[in-house]
Amino acid sequence: MVFQKKLLRWHLIALAAGLVFIALYFLLFQPLAKRSHRLDRELQNAWTELQHVNAAHGQTIGMDVAAINASFTTATKEVHNFLETTEWLRERFELEPEFRQPLRGNFQLATFEEKRFQLIGEVNEMARKHEVELAFSRAKGFPVYSAAVEKPPLLWGQLALVHDLLTLAIANELQTIQEVNLLSIRARGSAGGKRIDWHEIPIHLKLIGAMDRIQRFLISLPLSTVEIRQRGFPSPKSQKPPLFIERIVMKRGSEAPEQIHIELVVNGFIAT
Repeated sequence: MVFQKKLLRWHLIALAAGLVFIALYFLLFQPLAKRSHRLDRELQNAWTELQHVNAAHGQTIGMDVAAINASFTTATKEVHNFLETTEWLRERFELEPEFRQPLRGNFQLATFEEKRFQLIGEVNEMARKHEVELAFSRAKGFPVYSAAVEKPPLLWGQLALVHDLLTLAIANELQTIQEVNLLSIRARGSAGGKRIDWHEIPIHLKLIGAMDRIQRFLISLPLSTVEIRQRGFPSPKSQKPPLFIERIVMKRGSEAPEQIHIELVVNGFIAT
């Protein structure tokens, strides 16, 4: 009788242990097995993607340290070249010190007006010597301060570029400068517009002159003063920054076909 009770107890213990193992299998082992399988699949996908990247970019095959160092060196050189190019561009577009310094400082109206009248006088005298007719209004052609001007220091940039354009046209002895109008300044900045790096200054012109002189004038616009002289073209005295044509219309004169009438918008850029 005692033996039968012990045997029954062992049977019950074995049954309970079996039930526990079954519960552990369904509640613990099976979820862990599924999770392991899922992670293994994700790892396999990541490894396959890495192989595709390596195949597309040979320099990273096998995650070679030497290749990574070489890529880093190349990237460093590219950044250095980019910074050098940026600095070169800034220097090429830089205005002369007499305009650059007040452009980046506090605006002084008396100083600006004094310089403005001085340059108007120089342009008038130069036009008289070269027998170029100035038919435009000086009030429209040269920048004028008013309370509506949002950034007065930028007037110095307009003044410098108008002076460069007029002296270049006069140096090439165009017959007539009919119109000069200052258009709205455009801000040019980084992606997203968080920082303004440049200001674009558009100037509208109407000119009349012989074709060969018009051609020299147009070729000279994007050139520096040194480059203009190297070509043997007439050049202004000042160090002119590059200027670019945004749009242009040309036609022959009705009364004098040898004279070309051109209307164009020229853009200059100043770094801020």
